[in-house]
Amino acid sequence: NYECSIDSEDVLREHGDLDILRLDPNLRIEQQLGNPQGASWYHEGNFYEAFTQDIMSAGREVVIFSPFVRAERTAQIMPFIQCLLRRQVTVCLLVRKESSGRGSEQTWMTKELEDAGVTVIRRQGLHEKLAFIDERIAWFGSLNILSQSRSSEQMIRFDNPHIVGKLRELSGVTGLLKQREKEKQKGEFLLGLAQALGARMSTPQCTACGQLMVLRTGRLGPFFGCSGYPDCRETVNIPRIALAAAIDDMEIVCPGCGIGQMRLRWGRRGPFLGCDRYPEDRTTLSLG
Repeated sequence: NYECSIDSEDVLREHGDLDILRLDPNLRIEQQLGNPQGASWYHEGNFYEAFTQDIMSAGREVVIFSPFVRAERTAQIMPFIQCLLRRQVTVCLLVRKESSGRGSEQTWMTKELEDAGVTVIRRQGLHEKLAFIDERIAWFGSLNILSQSRSSEQMIRFDNPHIVGKLRELSGVTGLLKQREKEKQKGEFLLGLAQALGARMSTPQCTACGQLMVLRTGRLGPFFGCSGYPDCRETVNIPRIALAAAIDDMEIVCPGCGIGQMRLRWGRRGPFLGCDRYPEDRTTLSLG
């Protein structure tokens, strides 16, 4: 009964050794997963070349979930982002909200991205690593797109409309982009309304602190609020006649029928815009 002991390291010597794994030439090319159709596997060595090709093909929007942002990696991707912005492609970046750290690398890098025209959304505890190019392509995995440096990572590329749509929905991107579009339209409306009101009445000054007031909107519709908010919360209501006349001056075409014009209406929940072809067209727009 001959017995001998074997050192486990002799058997598992290469287990977890990333350098050994990288010796396999098959890992240097994308790996087709086969099922589901349109999915392929990448790692940190070949991800960025494929990813930058994808974002440069974007026609409407690029959404990137990258919890962390670092200068070195962002500098490599920035020329592609700037090219997209020049083409009027929306670039939206979701990053982890920092609990503190003014002047940190992430703080000033995200500020630089915002100054360039990127929409930056900060979320507490964000950890997902995702990217969406229009509604055509999705990337999903472990790689922080704007901070990865020396770590080993894996990313799966989906070129399957059904899967991309599901990932957009489950990750909240569909709702997020709808909300951003709504906020953009709201901002454009308020800008136009401020100009129309300015032609009919002077912008009031705050009676509490003397600062100039700015146009805002709330649950009960547009109003003037102190530009010193939140230190000063003084408000001034807009006369209903002036508000209705200014909206008429804007000549807002009904988004429903494309024929009528939107007029100021009042309901139980306050003011709203309604098509003047009512009841044939019942399109409404909220002013809240």
